[in-house]
Amino acid sequence: MTSKPDIVLLVDDSQLILHPLSQAVQQRINVRVDLAHTFERAKSLLKDHSERILCVVTNLTLKDAPSGEVADYCGQHDVPTLVLTANYDDSVRQLVQQRKALGYIVKSPQCVDQIVQLIVQIHQRHGSKVLVVDDSVVNSKLQVMLLKMLKFEVLEANNGHEALFLLRENPNVILTLTDYEMPGMNGLELVSEIRKLRSKEEMAVIGVSATDNRALSAQFLKMGASDYIKKPFLDEEFQWRVLRNIEFVEQIQIIRDFSYRDYLTKLHNRRFFFDKVPPLFAEALSRKTPVGAAMLDIDHFKQINDTHGHDAGDAALRHVSALLAECFPPPTVTVRFGGEEFCVFQTETGAETMAGRLETFRRDLEKSLIHHHQKKLSCTISIGLSTQPQKTLDQLLRKADILLYQAKHEGRNRIAKD
Repeated sequence: MTSKPDIVLLVDDSQLILHPLSQAVQQRINVRVDLAHTFERAKSLLKDHSERILCVVTNLTLKDAPSGEVADYCGQHDVPTLVLTANYDDSVRQLVQQRKALGYIVKSPQCVDQIVQLIVQIHQRHGSKVLVVDDSVVNSKLQVMLLKMLKFEVLEANNGHEALFLLRENPNVILTLTDYEMPGMNGLELVSEIRKLRSKEEMAVIGVSATDNRALSAQFLKMGASDYIKKPFLDEEFQWRVLRNIEFVEQIQIIRDFSYRDYLTKLHNRRFFFDKVPPLFAEALSRKTPVGAAMLDIDHFKQINDTHGHDAGDAALRHVSALLAECFPPPTVTVRFGGEEFCVFQTETGAETMAGRLETFRRDLEKSLIHHHQKKLSCTISIGLSTQPQKTLDQLLRKADILLYQAKHEGRNRIAKD
């Protein structure tokens, strides 16, 4: 498996931009920055580290490369390249586009932030999956080439039905680009079907078409597309629209993740549980696969707070949560329900297996120490586990809660199960 590229190459024969740009890049992402002041030095670095180069930022002209030779060389080797120029005009834009560069940025005091933002985007999305749906080999090939320049992993489908199959098989696709005119299912119909699988907050969809119908862009947006691009398009417009649409989805996902996380413990919270678990429970019920829910409560938690202070209570919550996350990684759903109470939900896991994993967790917690300032504290936990079939999720949780109180009543630090 190829490792993620970790070198940004900056090429310019002036220090005016290189120094602040190098510092800004290294402050934002964990990469090495190599500097080259000549074309020959840039070629040497590209040859020596071809697999490790994330992207190149180069001035359009150098003393030993006055006609854009650096950008030419990078384009021939499929390295994402951003070109710096002293001025903006159509002739410069055409020169850059001919060299398969991502685009160009005019040198200015503000350009460093813009360049760093693009580098961060390429770094974060390296290897992310994008789906191209087009029955035209020529059109598909162009889009795939432009996406691979941005270091995406590109999936291809010739029609809507194949696209839906690929989306079901690859739930981590972050963007789909679809043509309008395709046999069997047109682009509008495909967008409608896609939105039944993935929301706008989960995946961007861009409609692409050469038709002169001016209403088509509005139709795509109404059906759930995030954006629309008319063919023929400028390469740089295509790439920047792709980046902007993915950036929007990622920002929404960051905001949603904040709302789904418990601030103190970093576990998912109650809102996440009741958004995500009901469909999992319904699917397991329809397929008649095993389902289990466990309610967990830290024993004598109030005593920890009263004796050692609320900071110690917070340390105990973080300690328990970290061990829970370690013992029950995804796809198991592990949440902090509130206070000192937690919930673990699993599907397709037998009752004995789930009980065994919970018992291992209980013993590990009992033996472990909580380091709080100069003190070494410990705690135990009581668990109620329900794995018997129930008609609703609420019934399953109520049964687990009853069993939790049974475990407390029987002496704590134990599992009560049905």
